[in-house]
Amino acid sequence: MIDNQECLACTGLVTTSAPVPLVGVSVEAWVRDIGARVTVTQKYRNQEDKPIEAVYIFPLDEGAAVCGFEALIDNVRVLGRVKEREEAFEEYDDALEAGHGAYLLDQEKPDVFTASIGNVPPGKEVTVRVSYVTELGCEGDSLQFVIPTTVAPRYAPRVDRKGVGRPPAEALNPPIAWNVPYGLSLLIHLDMSSAVRAIESPTHPISVDLDGMTGTVRLGGRESALDRDFVMLLQTVDSREPRVSVEVDEKGNRAAALTFRPKLDLDRVPSEIIFVIDRSGSMQGTSIAEARNALQLCLRSLSQGTRFNIVGFGSRFEMMFPATREYCDEALRQASSNVDGVDADLGGTEILAPLEAIFQNAPIRGFPRQLFVLTDGQVTNTEAVMKLIRRNSHTTRVFSFGIGAGPSRHLIRGMARAGNGCAELISPGERIEPKVVRQLAKALAPALSDVKLDWGTLDARQAPCLVPPVFAGGRVTVYGFLEGERKGVVTLGAIGPGGPVSYKVEVDPQAARPGNLVATLAARAMIRDLEEGTSPLHNRQGSAQGREKKDRVKGELVRLGVTFGLCSRETSFVAVEERGAPTEGEMQLRRVPIALTRDWGGLHGDLSSRPMAIGSVGSRVPRGVICGAPPASTAPLHGAPIWQHEVFDGDPLDVHSFMRRKTDEESSRESRIGSAGSTVVSASTEERAASGLFGAIRNLFRRTPASADGGQGAPSPASVPPPRDQGGQAPGSTSQESHPKPKATDVRKTMHWLLSAMCADGSWLLTERLAEIVGRRLGELEAALAGANGSRDDVRSAWATALALAWLEEEAPQLRDEWRLVGDKARKWLANCPATLASGEDWIEAARECLRNEISKLG
Repeated sequence: MIDNQECLACTGLVTTSAPVPLVGVSVEAWVRDIGARVTVTQKYRNQEDKPIEAVYIFPLDEGAAVCGFEALIDNVRVLGRVKEREEAFEEYDDALEAGHGAYLLDQEKPDVFTASIGNVPPGKEVTVRVSYVTELGCEGDSLQFVIPTTVAPRYAPRVDRKGVGRPPAEALNPPIAWNVPYGLSLLIHLDMSSAVRAIESPTHPISVDLDGMTGTVRLGGRESALDRDFVMLLQTVDSREPRVSVEVDEKGNRAAALTFRPKLDLDRVPSEIIFVIDRSGSMQGTSIAEARNALQLCLRSLSQGTRFNIVGFGSRFEMMFPATREYCDEALRQASSNVDGVDADLGGTEILAPLEAIFQNAPIRGFPRQLFVLTDGQVTNTEAVMKLIRRNSHTTRVFSFGIGAGPSRHLIRGMARAGNGCAELISPGERIEPKVVRQLAKALAPALSDVKLDWGTLDARQAPCLVPPVFAGGRVTVYGFLEGERKGVVTLGAIGPGGPVSYKVEVDPQAARPGNLVATLAARAMIRDLEEGTSPLHNRQGSAQGREKKDRVKGELVRLGVTFGLCSRETSFVAVEERGAPTEGEMQLRRVPIALTRDWGGLHGDLSSRPMAIGSVGSRVPRGVICGAPPASTAPLHGAPIWQHEVFDGDPLDVHSFMRRKTDEESSRESRIGSAGSTVVSASTEERAASGLFGAIRNLFRRTPASADGGQGAPSPASVPPPRDQGGQAPGSTSQESHPKPKATDVRKTMHWLLSAMCADGSWLLTERLAEIVGRRLGELEAALAGANGSRDDVRSAWATALALAWLEEEAPQLRDEWRLVGDKARKWLANCPATLASGEDWIEAARECLRNEISKLG
């Protein structure tokens, strides 16, 4: 029986005949307030009898300002210098030609870098250190610190597989292995300006030693696999007052960081909401299951007056409706059924085509258009996607979600930046629903727009050039290089729903503390503006040919990189170790394999252990039918058509054909499944998953014969309605004689059923099943309505809605972040309902009393 490494070798992805030169990775970080300084140490060892060149493609935070690079060999420390990219490579190449040691660091994307460790003599070790500073993210009331560890296999459209030199398909896809002989060790130092209230990691077990405002964080074990990004959430005792930090570096440069967190309590506005769901093969497993859960909850959270649509994409894209549809009970029923059948069965990740199709339609007047993009973010054409979104940002806001252990944070955050929206990253172990609901609340409420910073009497160069919109609960940080030492007041001005608003903060350059963290982050923000096309240079009116602008942008990128010692797309670090005796022998190229991202394509996941999704009311929808290519003999269910669009001129089933060795057997299988460019209507989900690199890995490393969704044709636990016992009870009930409240383990499942029964207008119907959930007989609940004022339907709906709200408050307070929008919608409906109780008592208070009395009696 061959082992995993041999299996990967069969796919042509990893060569197992030579030892892996990378033997360890360690990270040490110093976190202070909203910034962090990080050092990544990589240790290489040549275990061969010839000199080697080790090439390692690895991730860093997409906002990282890479400001240091050095190598240590035989106690000789060699410092890297920043040079124009091609000049740096020529120096590296010349050194290798001369038999010297040479070390190079290139940026492939803002979140993907390549370290080239050249001419390592036999038996020698080289230690390489990469240093960077980064800004911490904001997640609700927590600060988020991330250490990316994995580069997931990225889908490359045809244009990214060709070209002179290394095309993006190669530069962004290192060889992968199931296991690698190196791991991650981690040490984080905390030095905050306010007391730390809580620290947690949703991705890794950690050990915390905390003392007020300082502390250390380590991994719970000695070492961890580099197969999922490390995420730490940090809560401090902090206020929402504007904050300023001013530093002066050793050259006398002063830089300021200004942070604003406006408090916004805003009402909903009618919107056009389009959910864009990645259904490519890499979303198999928990990722697509989580996306289904989130979609079902979002559908219940929408309010009447909203227009919506759902678009799934892969090698082709499918729109649930030909145009956005008004939110109503019928539309909700059809959408719920369609979402129930969503699966990762559409091949490659062609994300541009569905976005182009959406933007071709003008937004509806009076309905601001909001896009919700849920993806694992594993593509190579990030810049093209961001450029398209930025070009349409005047009509459409984009809220993006990165799902899984290793999404491209540059794509996820870049889409949100380009679309004036917000981004969320959902790591394994984190629930997606609260984050999506939080973003939906932002999308449905107007943000502060036309945000500008007035530096007053201060002379400052600002970065970023354009201040993004500010949403409820959001944070905005702006940097500035200061000239002179005059004190001044900076004003953040914006347009809110009630008119102009402003926030002020005093900046005193003379109070600057020594350091270069702020200046480095400010320079990185300027580089990002240049790389993403939002700098002042891009707003200049010049030749229509664009040649001068391109040259100016490159020149400014090189100037900033060299001045501040930063890596960028136009600058690289190079270090040369001159040897008295040049190393002899033919140098061997060794590409370092990386660990396959955890649960990529569902390879590690087991959906049977995932929480149950909100099921649709009615019959079970077969997986892979709705929102997927239906079998030839199966018609769309519930009369809900799917509008399909072909977008890919290659093999729509081939996830990574550029990395695959086709065999005659594979070609034969593909010809049976479907020809290139055609809509596949007869292939099963299993057959689709089996093609291309995704299928090759999936078949080689599948741990059990069953498919990721529990076996071919088996219903997924994420889609099955809540179980009922032989007596017909809903979860949490036994019989009408005893009425015990739901067990804690059943609360989420019961909540999901309860939300699935909600009508589009925010009300519930008084039914036997609702009575079972609240632990009363239906007859008892109906008897309580004696003498109530209003129509029979209004009275029964008001009572049912109040009972549902009371149950959520009493039984699921810990899940409030998930049902908050649903609860707000229900309360609004109830406030407008003309029905009243005979006693004049408030509906919800009466429902609470009903539940509490029952609970008291049972206790």
